[in-house]
Amino acid sequence: MKPHIRIQGLSKAYPESITEADEVIRHYLADDTARQAAGVSFALRDISFEVADGERIGLIGANGAGKTTLMRILTGLAMPSTGRVEVEGKLQAILTIGASLREDMTGRENLLLAARLAGHPEERLPAVTEDMIDFAGLDHFIDWPVRTYSSGMKARLSFAGAIFIDPEILLIDEALSVGDRTFADKATAAVRKLCEAGRIVMIVSHSVETITAMCDRCIWLDNGRLVMDGPAKEVGEAYEQAMRLKFERAMISSSQSRNATLDPRIVAMSDLAIDMKQAPATDAMPMPSPMLTLSCDLTLAASVASLDVELRVERLDGLLIARNRTTLPGPHEPGEITIEIDAPEFFLASGFYMIGLGISADGALLAQLGGQIQIQSEIVYKHGTPTLAWPMFLSTSPG
Repeated sequence: MKPHIRIQGLSKAYPESITEADEVIRHYLADDTARQAAGVSFALRDISFEVADGERIGLIGANGAGKTTLMRILTGLAMPSTGRVEVEGKLQAILTIGASLREDMTGRENLLLAARLAGHPEERLPAVTEDMIDFAGLDHFIDWPVRTYSSGMKARLSFAGAIFIDPEILLIDEALSVGDRTFADKATAAVRKLCEAGRIVMIVSHSVETITAMCDRCIWLDNGRLVMDGPAKEVGEAYEQAMRLKFERAMISSSQSRNATLDPRIVAMSDLAIDMKQAPATDAMPMPSPMLTLSCDLTLAASVASLDVELRVERLDGLLIARNRTTLPGPHEPGEITIEIDAPEFFLASGFYMIGLGISADGALLAQLGGQIQIQSEIVYKHGTPTLAWPMFLSTSPG
């Protein structure tokens, strides 16, 4: 029989509490209404789809969408609450980076063990292991203990071990997100080769780029429900558009909540004006460079000797990407003042970012403002795109 996956009406519920009484109720109540009354939350709700031999299928969705839960059910590590799951074929899964690796053994010893457990004949083990080692590309680190490996190195080792076991169904949960571009290209070629031989490959990722590069079909999950199932490019574009709208709403709300005057020396303040433009190439910078210009109006109630301005750039998850300070010399007399901040050569990876501006005097924070920017970079970097590709420098002047 050809390998396949068939899922019908799959739901997975977890109790919100784990008292003995809750466990008894959860065991005997099967319908959704009763489960909700018993204090149950759903990781998956009424999911149905089929995967035929030779398909490369991606699972995409935000954190908590149900992707990992679905993979755990397919591997038998979790049981469905309701519905039917049918998996036909020899299955291999990489669900957690390094979970199947022995930390005390070297990379070579781990791959030899994987080949032996896969049932390769003893006389073929050296050759198969060398193929795995060549694919992993860890050089002399292959003879180091796995406990010394980075997550990217463990991902390479795990993938090499899985791909040479020749599974009929291969499940990969985010294991390729930590690898470099060169290895990702090699992994993509290996996945395609598997599928050409009639195997099934299912990949979980937050990255639309990874899904569209490695898969021909994609399933989008959100809050445990199947939102869309179709060609990878179409589903990826729809997912990105939905995430973009969600992020824009969140950023607008967050940036508005950041605007505040914190000292009586400032009696009025405008919103933060943000302008992104391209600076022309120069001898020092032989490519057009993005330039960020910020401005805001303040009304001072008292004179200040100087104003210190701090610019913060954060990712949507709150990770600080860059921070820099500059000073606008004074003195500044009571009345309205316009502050302009220029950040030339503002190289960021494509995406959405939060901008935070703090204005201080004499060591006291007078006001803070917030905004958001979207970067669409066409610059191609040899070893992948860094989040911040160039130090951030600021200059401040009166408007």
